[in-house]
Amino acid sequence: MVSLIDLLKKIYDKPGLYLSVKSLPLLTHFICGYGLGELSCKDRYPNITISDDTRFWRDFNRFVHLYYKCEMGAMREGTLIAKYCDSDEEAFDKYFELLDMFLKQRGESFFEE
Repeated sequence: MVSLIDLLKKIYDKPGLYLSVKSLPLLTHFICGYGLGELSCKDRYPNITISDDTRFWRDFNRFVHLYYKCEMGAMREGTLIAKYCDSDEEAFDKYFELLDMFLKQRGESFFEE
């Protein structure tokens, strides 16, 4: 099964193919839809292996809040990033920049070195 991170790499490389434009709101909706699809599969097919991304995304959300020095609250990471960017395209790029920073703290990288 393809991980969400692998899929996000494809989206970053060709956002027009998956989202039609570089848009952080569209990306976050895509990610939510992916998560709901996984939950739906788990309900219908209990023996299928589903990734446990919940902790990862919760930790990333916390990382973004710390980056912007904001208290954790009702605002998700996408909304917070967009608040500090002048355009949807800039927010899209910033999301992936922060995702790479977060992954590097975990000994991984989003962008190929």
